[in-house]
Amino acid sequence: MRTILVILGLLISLQLSAQRIYFSTYHPQRGSFIYCCNRDGTGLHPVFERTWDIQFLSIAHRGNPPLLVYGSTGNWAIEKVTGNGTSYERIVDMYSFIGDWLSDVVGDTIREEVYYASNTATMYDYIVKIKKTDGTVLDWYMRGYFRDQDIGGITLDHEHSVIFFTVHGAQNRNGIYKINSQALSGSSAVQIFSDTKDDFIKSPGTILYRNNRLYWSDFGGIYTSLASGEFPNLLVSHTGSCHSITLDPARSKIYWVTGDGIKRANMIHGGDVEDIVSGFSGWGINGIVFDDISPPVIVDRVDNYSAVGFGDFYNFPNPFSGKTWLSMKLDREENIRISVFDLSGNLHDMVNPGIMGSGRHSIEYSNDNLPSGTYVIKLEGDGLPRYNRMIVIKGRSP
Repeated sequence: MRTILVILGLLISLQLSAQRIYFSTYHPQRGSFIYCCNRDGTGLHPVFERTWDIQFLSIAHRGNPPLLVYGSTGNWAIEKVTGNGTSYERIVDMYSFIGDWLSDVVGDTIREEVYYASNTATMYDYIVKIKKTDGTVLDWYMRGYFRDQDIGGITLDHEHSVIFFTVHGAQNRNGIYKINSQALSGSSAVQIFSDTKDDFIKSPGTILYRNNRLYWSDFGGIYTSLASGEFPNLLVSHTGSCHSITLDPARSKIYWVTGDGIKRANMIHGGDVEDIVSGFSGWGINGIVFDDISPPVIVDRVDNYSAVGFGDFYNFPNPFSGKTWLSMKLDREENIRISVFDLSGNLHDMVNPGIMGSGRHSIEYSNDNLPSGTYVIKLEGDGLPRYNRMIVIKGRSP
């Protein structure tokens, strides 16, 4: 027997899930730990321990707890934390095809993928996409392109399937590049920002994409710019290294690690710098992530309401099992993006049809990975977003 829960005219808030920070530490004699704390640094406690070094911490799937993945240069592997922190599982052993060292690891929270960057002394540097379940290599990027430079940090724009990465080591190529993550192997990258300083983005893992903006660090401070490559703004001036960056969009805070602690400031205008975690001198902190990195989405009503630029927006059939049609009326040309959330605010899927002209459109939507339940679909363009309810019932014909 199936129970279909139909919610009509309810006020739904898609809130951020647990507000926690995870960061990784390493000590040559004592091993590695992943710690967890609140957004203000309180409630600090270890959640995972590993003998080998843990570096380049990332979230591969949101949940309670989230699926954490990390790289280990000493163990030549990418691993994931399992058993609520009691064990780990090897995703891929890289010793057979990685030359020297890792420079970053990033989990895709939407797709079943993990990306990592490699710097080698004898080969060209490159970025690899693997399955986070079994380590199957899905694609290579930039293989054979950078030989005398190092690929530093990498970050993902999930919506538009873009990989951003930093390059340093030769003044004529220092900068930030991007490449389509769905592009064929061998595709070229586009440089969106260049810099000739010797110290440009020296620390691996110090670039982050959020909401059409990039955040990165060099030894002079933390910078931000539009992802299109506008001239950057200096957010925070600091001396020393910055090993990793994360954001709390709901509170407009940017966090970074300095090797022995965690600092934060306002992600829009910088401002006063706060020390929220300290006391790790001699250990070294090399990775930090916020456990829900999407801003909250507030839905005033599940049923239809007017929005700038959009007419009707619904899916049929609804409820559905295997597939449904997303129908919409556009008042003008729009760059369309569609997101699927559960009622807890977790993002489950994205559809990016791109530029669509004015008029009525229907897009076939099918996702066998969605379990039965009630979801909110969000339609975005250049105007205000629009929302509707979608119900999935497994085993029922569309």
